[in-house]
Amino acid sequence: MKRFWKENLYRHAYFLIGAAWLFTLSFIFSNYWSYTSSPKGVRKNLEQYVQLHERGFLDLAMDSSLLVRLVTGSETEEQVRQLTGKGFGFFVYKLEEEGPIDLKFWNTQESFPSNAMLALDDGEYLVDLPNGQYELIRRKLLLRNNLNLLLMGLIPIRHDYYLQNDYLRNGFINHPNVEKNYSIAGRETPFPVYSVSGKVLYHLEPRETGRIIANDWITVLLRILGSLCILFYLHQVCLSLSKRFGAGWGIAVLSGGLLVLRAFTYFTNVPFDVRQFELFSPAIYGYTAVFRSLGDLLINALLFFWVAVFARQQISNQNIRLEMRSGRARMLVGVVLLLALLALTLLCGSIVRSLVADSQIPFDVTNFFSLNIYSVFGFIVLCAVSMAYFISSQLMLRFVDSIPEAGYRSRLLVLVVGGLVYLTSQMNSSFDYQMGMVFWLVLYVTISRAAFLRGTGYLSGTTMVYWLV
Repeated sequence: MKRFWKENLYRHAYFLIGAAWLFTLSFIFSNYWSYTSSPKGVRKNLEQYVQLHERGFLDLAMDSSLLVRLVTGSETEEQVRQLTGKGFGFFVYKLEEEGPIDLKFWNTQESFPSNAMLALDDGEYLVDLPNGQYELIRRKLLLRNNLNLLLMGLIPIRHDYYLQNDYLRNGFINHPNVEKNYSIAGRETPFPVYSVSGKVLYHLEPRETGRIIANDWITVLLRILGSLCILFYLHQVCLSLSKRFGAGWGIAVLSGGLLVLRAFTYFTNVPFDVRQFELFSPAIYGYTAVFRSLGDLLINALLFFWVAVFARQQISNQNIRLEMRSGRARMLVGVVLLLALLALTLLCGSIVRSLVADSQIPFDVTNFFSLNIYSVFGFIVLCAVSMAYFISSQLMLRFVDSIPEAGYRSRLLVLVVGGLVYLTSQMNSSFDYQMGMVFWLVLYVTISRAAFLRGTGYLSGTTMVYWLV
């Protein structure tokens, strides 16, 4: 026994070593190289963004030939294209000794200086516009031939929309991970953001409540790969257990190991805080404490499919059947299996229903442009749940078939009585749907008696066509 454990635990230890290295690298990158590692790192990154665009504005202000072209309307198409791609608003006004200020050029429609901003002195200011906070840069120039110009720049700092959608999102520009943990303070803090001239534009303030640990994509990728290495190690150990001690041990350890690891992720931020991603937002989908978001449902569905495939392969390879001499014991096992099948059917049916009733996910395939990335994840969940249910149900019915006392009428009796007993305690809005699921299960058990659906350790083409139809 000791030799078995020693050989199998060490044989696949390279997965654990790889996971340890990946998690170590992610920790180093997150804490020392990522700009979100500390408030000072966030402040420095935001400051670099602002100063980069300030230098771009100052470069334009020094290009007198370009300014003359913009005022006279003789700029080229290439110059206009370059200006519109600057990432900040650039506005050129012509000043007359008498008369109104004449706007000659602008490169954006997203923001516009107000009349009060035009009356300010030259300098840098943090201003509030209807769609967020901007840095306002004001410069007055006198060019040759007494050409008097006023240049205004609006560098977007943070978007703040009254209503948000897929295209209009609140947050710091080019820094999506900052908004969840930091805000612009209305007071002095230890984290000031300076302009290129050394003036304090605003102060950064860490959020005290609802703080979410946001990671960059490199850290997230490393930790996902490390988690996969741990799962692969568990899979290899369970394969060895199944070959040595039987399929039951392998399936039990795999199911138990995945259950423990999954529960651990619910109560901790390991491998990372999933709340930083909208995929795990209850605003998109929320059903129960277990299926609290589309991301949680996706992970659970894939794990369910993994266990189902593993169990089918091991049971089929070892040709496991129920062999009990006692007729009562066989009947009891048959009833338990059929009730488990009923419970699994109602659970999977409720999950499918909740994807439509309890979510903001579009599934109208007739309107292709209404679909989004969450529709793709939703279809993956539907496929994983349906295929995992089919595999699991066929395994249960395979064991039921090996029980002589579990005839066709006995099966229907157990399913109908069990379903009606359950429905008597579920008099709610989903009663009709669950009633339909019970009758669907009766029809499914009837059709599943066909021989072409049984006896293989893989999903054949015929079986796939039947199930998808």
